[in-house]
Amino acid sequence: MQVQISHYLLPHERWFAQLVLAQQSRRPTRTALRLERKYGPDGNALLSAAHADMLPGCLTYFAGTALMILSGGQAYLAGIGLALYVIGLALVIGGGIRAIQSTRAGRTFRSSRTFTDASKVSE
Repeated sequence: MQVQISHYLLPHERWFAQLVLAQQSRRPTRTALRLERKYGPDGNALLSAAHADMLPGCLTYFAGTALMILSGGQAYLAGIGLALYVIGLALVIGGGIRAIQSTRAGRTFRSSRTFTDASKVSE
């Protein structure tokens, strides 16, 4: 199943969104149907992309924090821990941005306008 959305997704986000949407189309649950009704196809794919960023970001963030704590003052290990910490934080921020995009796409879907029309303010 191809994900047809109006946003560019990174390769790992596109892969995860296709995987989730294919699974939801094969065996729709009440939760999947509720997400589809609330966010629409665009918002659902963007929400999956947010999860594809958030989970590795949180794991990397906590691994970096643990390495910094366990380094015992060794500069080399603390530097690696800090790098993991910053990379994880960047991934979490990226996932947060995708979640905001998902919310906006859902709001646009519910108002039955295209995504580009939602950015225009009617007078």
